[in-house]
Amino acid sequence: MTFLASNAFLIWLLAASLPVVLYWLYRRRKSVVQWSANYILRRTLREAGNRNLWRQIVILSLRTLAIAALVVALAQPFLPRAAPPGELPHGDGSLHQIVLADNSRSMSIRYHSVTREAEMRSRLEGLLARMRHGDHCDLVPLAVAAGDDQQSISVPCPATPEQIAEIIDRLQLLERPARLLDGLQRAAEQFHVTASNNRHLVLLGDLSRKDLPDSQDLLNLKPELKRLAVRTACYEIRDEDRPNLAILDMTAGSTTMYAGWQYHVYLTLRNYGLQACESTLHIQIRAGDKTISQQSLPLDMKPMEQKIYDYPLTMPSVAGLVKIEASVDDESYRYDNIRSFSAYCKPAAKVLLVHSPQEDEIPQALWRESYYMQTALAAIARPAATETGPQKSGASRVRDPKTGELVWVKAGDGAPAADRAVRPELQLALERVSSADLTPQQVSSADAVVMCGVGQISPEVRAALERFVERGGGLLLGMGEGVYEDEFNDSFASLSPARLTRRFNPTQRNRTDWEYDAPHRLIEKTFTHPLLRHYLNETEGSIENVRIYNYFRLENPPAGLMMLDNGDPLLVERRIGRGAVLMLTSSLGGSWNTFPVRNMYSNFVYAWLTYLCSLKDLNRNLEIGDPLILEAEQPGLLIAAPDAKEAAQPLREKVVDNHKFYRYDNLNSAGEYRLVSATSESGSVAVREQLVESDTLGLSPSERSGFEEHLGCHVVSRWDAMADLLTAEEHRGVELLGFLVLAIMVLMFLDSSLTRIWFR
Repeated sequence: MTFLASNAFLIWLLAASLPVVLYWLYRRRKSVVQWSANYILRRTLREAGNRNLWRQIVILSLRTLAIAALVVALAQPFLPRAAPPGELPHGDGSLHQIVLADNSRSMSIRYHSVTREAEMRSRLEGLLARMRHGDHCDLVPLAVAAGDDQQSISVPCPATPEQIAEIIDRLQLLERPARLLDGLQRAAEQFHVTASNNRHLVLLGDLSRKDLPDSQDLLNLKPELKRLAVRTACYEIRDEDRPNLAILDMTAGSTTMYAGWQYHVYLTLRNYGLQACESTLHIQIRAGDKTISQQSLPLDMKPMEQKIYDYPLTMPSVAGLVKIEASVDDESYRYDNIRSFSAYCKPAAKVLLVHSPQEDEIPQALWRESYYMQTALAAIARPAATETGPQKSGASRVRDPKTGELVWVKAGDGAPAADRAVRPELQLALERVSSADLTPQQVSSADAVVMCGVGQISPEVRAALERFVERGGGLLLGMGEGVYEDEFNDSFASLSPARLTRRFNPTQRNRTDWEYDAPHRLIEKTFTHPLLRHYLNETEGSIENVRIYNYFRLENPPAGLMMLDNGDPLLVERRIGRGAVLMLTSSLGGSWNTFPVRNMYSNFVYAWLTYLCSLKDLNRNLEIGDPLILEAEQPGLLIAAPDAKEAAQPLREKVVDNHKFYRYDNLNSAGEYRLVSATSESGSVAVREQLVESDTLGLSPSERSGFEEHLGCHVVSRWDAMADLLTAEEHRGVELLGFLVLAIMVLMFLDSSLTRIWFR
């Protein structure tokens, strides 16, 4: 039995002893006088007293029970009764119900024999179906599209099955975080709208730890919900936490690739789980319908471990779009198992190497700034068999099946032909010209322009360089002895990432007293840009041993791609339009540093050029919400969404300097968008979304208890336990007040009747 009133009220049960106490105090007392004639009287009275004693006990019992029944009746007792399985009783009076539904994409994970989403929809249907006339019900989806405000869905009370199905169908899973705090605040505000007998706040979701609000925010909500007498319950829909292996990111140093050039694709993988995970990484490269290469690599991830996997890639002699796709075997959360990267392949690149006019007067080639760059570019263009590998007949590079790295092997080592990665000869057109003879036509026809120690250019060339960079060209600026701050700042003001201020420790290497250990700076090995990340590997050379003797300090420099040990930037970047300008504050040759004598010099030149030559083609790897901009000659270009069978949406056209561009701004979903003209297909564009639902771990015991305490909410994992949390006790059992009143009346009737019969 359960009592609605305070249990302290039951202290009044002591009043049930009053009939006994009064009987004891006021019972009839007699004085016994001993004389011979009273013997028979005493015997008679004793027999009569024995006969009336049980009658008195019955009367006292009836009166005691009547008082006890009156006290218990005032305590409003009832017998608890379990709610029907899977249902929540409505209760007396009106009900204001607000349901917070987690529609983030982690709800697609398996839950027993169905998914978490299916379980949520099933329970939500029962919650909406129990509403009656006079009730008020709101449904609040916790995940909303980017840029949208959280809105509640008003549910008619009562709602027909068709209306309930229509409302539930509006809950679409989104790759967005569950905004639990916003939903709780909205619920607290909406409970003020109506004056209801009962207020229920129900949370349906998997309650992942990434969705847990700050404890202080929950503490601010708790007194408001308590003041409104809101009953809050959370149904946690999860059976177990499995390790989730996710490909968080896939990047490359270039979106335009040239045949024979080597590139590096970086995959960021993470194991979201408290257990080790073994899986397989699959990498496939396709050009149209043709598969160029495919490889499977084993993965062994520790709990909560994150790795960056470097996949070296040498492009074959193909032209057009190439799709690189990486996938992992994982059954927990399938939306983060596949990542793709699209690149545009070209057969050859043209590099314009510009040197200062004074270089032609230097008799020794080793003292010319452009000599080292020209030598490095010539080395890059050689076939792979004679580049850096062992000088043995038939040597080739083979990809290690476990690490994916390219290693040199001898002929006949038994490596499968499909695994061999012999780089074809790189098609690189190199043109060397003095800055005094440089023409705007030469600039516009190049893919990348490298300036070695050039301090001044003509206004015509500067204007040509500005147009060149804006349209996707790449410009590399290197310092030298012929560069002076004022002249350079005036001539390159519209191109330079920052203004030059003064040189650091000018050392003349042609002096007789110059020493190798002259004052210098070292390079901090902390760069993270995709075009430089690979060269953190020690096999590419020890960059920390490069000595920078002379360099220019910068005025208000941007964040540097490469930094010196004193914090000064060595390599900085400026994006202009579609192109970029890289500036090395030291020399590109060997006059101000020891770059050219290190084995990574040609590798860095290679990295800079692969980046600078890749900017002319517009990016085909976009995220949801990004604008699609591309250059094409086909008229009337159309776009087809990932789930559309036909292309029906035209792209806006715009002509700039006799170049036709197309733009499309409705990239609202992830997938591959096809570009189709009236005559043929023009390739595709990959649109991906940020992965925010990969962390699928639930709350720890301490986090769960903190959530319950700070919000005043109870978390249950069984639906039948929700009735104990949401149903008011007075509406959840068999009422006993009527039975007790009837019992009091019967006891009083028996008391009066028996007293009159037995003691008249």
